[in-house]
Amino acid sequence: MNTPNCNTKTMRNILLLFIALFGFGYAQAQDCSGADHTVLAGNYYYNPSTLTITAGESIAFLNEGGFHNVNGETSTITSTTWNNPESFSLGANSGSAGGVCMGTVTLNTPGTYNYDCSIGSHAANGMVGTIVVEAASSSTPTDNAADPTLDAGDVVSVYSGAYDNIGNNYNPGWGQSGTVDAAYDPGTGNSVLQYANFNYQGTEVTLSDLSGMTHLHVDVWVAADNDRMLKVTPVNGGTGASEYLVEVPLTPGAWNSVDLTKAAFDGMTWDGVFQMKFDGQFNADGSGNGAGWDVYLDNIYFWNDGTGSGPPSGETVDVTFTVNMENETVSSDGVSVAGGTYFGFPGDNPMSDNGDGTWSVTIGVPVGFTGNYTFTNGGAACGWNCKENIEGQSCADGQFNDRLLTNITEATTINTCFGECTTDGSCPAPSTQYNVTFQVDMSNANLDGSETIYATGGHDGWCGPCDNVLTDNGSGIFTRTISLDPGTYEFKYMINAWGGDETNILGTACDFVPGDGNGNRGFTLGEADLVLPVQCFDFCGTCEEQNNQGTVDITWNVNMSNEEVSADGVHLAGGGTFGNPGDNPLTDNGDGTWSITMTLAEGISTYYIFTNGGAACSWDCKENLAGLPCGDPANFNDRYLDNITQDTTFNFCFGECGTDGVCVGDDGGGGDDPT
Repeated sequence: MNTPNCNTKTMRNILLLFIALFGFGYAQAQDCSGADHTVLAGNYYYNPSTLTITAGESIAFLNEGGFHNVNGETSTITSTTWNNPESFSLGANSGSAGGVCMGTVTLNTPGTYNYDCSIGSHAANGMVGTIVVEAASSSTPTDNAADPTLDAGDVVSVYSGAYDNIGNNYNPGWGQSGTVDAAYDPGTGNSVLQYANFNYQGTEVTLSDLSGMTHLHVDVWVAADNDRMLKVTPVNGGTGASEYLVEVPLTPGAWNSVDLTKAAFDGMTWDGVFQMKFDGQFNADGSGNGAGWDVYLDNIYFWNDGTGSGPPSGETVDVTFTVNMENETVSSDGVSVAGGTYFGFPGDNPMSDNGDGTWSVTIGVPVGFTGNYTFTNGGAACGWNCKENIEGQSCADGQFNDRLLTNITEATTINTCFGECTTDGSCPAPSTQYNVTFQVDMSNANLDGSETIYATGGHDGWCGPCDNVLTDNGSGIFTRTISLDPGTYEFKYMINAWGGDETNILGTACDFVPGDGNGNRGFTLGEADLVLPVQCFDFCGTCEEQNNQGTVDITWNVNMSNEEVSADGVHLAGGGTFGNPGDNPLTDNGDGTWSITMTLAEGISTYYIFTNGGAACSWDCKENLAGLPCGDPANFNDRYLDNITQDTTFNFCFGECGTDGVCVGDDGGGGDDPT
């Protein structure tokens, strides 16, 4: 009796089905929703055949037709392991149009992954695929910069775990926006320096003569999506330029080992370095951007490549300061040496009373030291209000009218008189003093009667609201008469305190030192009493002249086409006239430009700036004109209005100097720009 053929075929088909199900695995119902990527499977293909993803992302496999699996363990063709960073596989299923979910795979280890379909001859017919997994970008470092290899004898380090450091304050208060963590751990146990929400940041260092070093080294890490520029400079108190910002090249998402030559810091000698400054108020193209961002630093050090004389010897020499106080009533807190970058604050270096009217102290300074100092008649309680006044004398140096030590290479003795430039310790007989009468009309200042009016300046050491009070003579004119030595003096009138001082004298006929950016009044006292003319507060002239003064309309149009305008809009601010960001909003013209017209006093001269944002962003949103001809470095790199006597319209580009309203980049502005 013959067995029917149909039974034999049926058994074979059942056997093949079991082999497929149990030999290759069968995909149960899967959910492919929410995957980051999709690969389609069909007869002899995976699409895409090569897929690039980021570590941690998921891939859904959908079967469009036929019976297929995903085999990421062993090559079906060679029978050898794929050696993938991670093994993976998905069971077989039957596909249909629109795709049937085979399952999802998540790969966390960066590298290249190969896979195929292990059913029948599918792999041999080209059903193979590749997945490239890239490391996930991070907003913070997860490793450290390479350890420095230079010999410590060739290095002076600011911040590094490999060397002794001269950095002594990694977060001085400079009004910066961000925070500093000098012990930030990237997860390795090895600390780095974190600047979070950084716009600019300083570090104070022990005053050091680094003129023998040839390079500055910085290791820096910024996030993979970084689009900002970082600059750095030492700050020098010796000879040559005090600072010069140099760009630090950046490759985002990795540690950058950067060596900058001393020659790159144009004009700097590094012979009296006392601070470091990092500045990040730039976009990658160099245009201004004051918004905060994050920077990570390590191994900040100066080094010598063998062509320089090397680090300072560390040797010191003694300087003995002796000051004659016979013309002074000495404070109960005694006398101090202070100032410059080395001698600290009043009270830090108290002097000893010698019992003969002189006071002395001996202080060690680095060999070759150059730096400023001053004497104070009082200590910390009095502060800088007690410093001697040598303004206008031959020994006055720098913006604070301090004394100067120059290239001290051996033990040195200074003998002088408080407030005088003598070098033999003698004090000249007090000169004949003459009366000076200050007069200021406050009738236009809207006083409520509770205010105190001062005249502060070189005559009182710019002490502000101290013992220089003016008295109302009953007509709104406040006066005070004091006795002074003949000489030249600058001053300002002030209501209550600093912040209430005059701000609109700059650039007027009353600006005693035109071009210095201070906007101070002033006078020269000869050998006769002097009565200063009555002046209206914060105005060059009388209050009657101010009241009869004409006005001008000034219109500003600023092109914002190169900027992403803040939701708070664009504003005019700054100087002594335009207040804070948000006080003077511009109007959007709808064509990329913003405008404002203001009625101001005829002849107005004042500083101003544009801000991309209002009160919430404040000065962090101001345009950056540093290094451009229209930015005054002595006045926060602001723009300047110069004696406007008629209706005027200005056309500018935000962050540029051109006067045609055309934005051309970061080189200063439009076609008639003086660059």
